[in-house]
Amino acid sequence: MLQLSPAPHSVALWQLVDVPFVRDAHHVAHKTTAYLENILIRRAALEAGGDEAILFNAHGDVACAAAGNLFIGYNNRILTPRLQDGALPGIMRQQILTLESIRVDGQRWQIGEAAISRETANEAQFILLTNSVMEVAACAYNPPETRGTSKQQAQKMAAHLNDALPYFNA
Repeated sequence: MLQLSPAPHSVALWQLVDVPFVRDAHHVAHKTTAYLENILIRRAALEAGGDEAILFNAHGDVACAAAGNLFIGYNNRILTPRLQDGALPGIMRQQILTLESIRVDGQRWQIGEAAISRETANEAQFILLTNSVMEVAACAYNPPETRGTSKQQAQKMAAHLNDALPYFNA
């Protein structure tokens, strides 16, 4: 089956929402065209009033989004979930990891992989979303009883990473 549709509209700030789904890290070891599960997750996110879902694995660690990889800004580090935690080995994910660090407003941010707990995601300074069809995008995530992420900092970091990536500046 094949579905053709217009390219998604550009969202200035993606709203991440929790959905009642647990990412099976063993199930996503390879990128395939079997996206039914991801489509259902994305629909659940839209029904919940968000643009995209933030997915956690069975251990409660961040895995990914339904249609992309996530990067969490926390304590001068930009972290993405490890592959064994449920992240897909995406092209943009690898491009950003290759940078190793980025300097923004005189501060150096180290870029790397890590297990990212739900608590860390809740306390993140910013969250970014990437996939191979879009640039790095800023996200807002305001889980209950937390302060939520900084929308302005997310947008600033997304812009800096987009400028730093040779993928978009070739």
